[in-house]
Amino acid sequence: MSTEAHNAEPPHWLVNHVVNPLMRLMLPSPVGRRIPLGLLRFTGRRTGRRYNIPVGVHEIEGALVVFTPARWAANFEGGAPAELVRAGKRTSMRGVLVQDPAQVGPWLRAALTSAPSPRQVGLAVPEGYVIGDEEAARLRSAIRLDPA
Repeated sequence: MSTEAHNAEPPHWLVNHVVNPLMRLMLPSPVGRRIPLGLLRFTGRRTGRRYNIPVGVHEIEGALVVFTPARWAANFEGGAPAELVRAGKRTSMRGVLVQDPAQVGPWLRAALTSAPSPRQVGLAVPEGYVIGDEEAARLRSAIRLDPA
């Protein structure tokens, strides 16, 4: 058993080929109102490719925050427009990649405290273990979503 926090995500093939395609269909539909996830829509900075990514959205200190270990988070460096589909509503947002461990750490700890399980954030955290700021920033990128 590990004595520190680590990634605990399902296999990539399962997420990419089964779960995400299913969520992309369900989240914009009336059924999506009952799913505690959001669909983040944005355009890639360099490629111009359109992304539709199912994400966990956390309300922390009055802000909406998405955590991810994925490379697509770099699209929000310096800020970028996005659309969030959540609970059946589409909202124009501006996403900003937050890399400061002093911000990411407290936000991730708050998300872990409010989530039913650390696996909701894709992590395995031993009982009683507290994730430090540097470790949090290493494990997850944080994207703050502001109203556009």
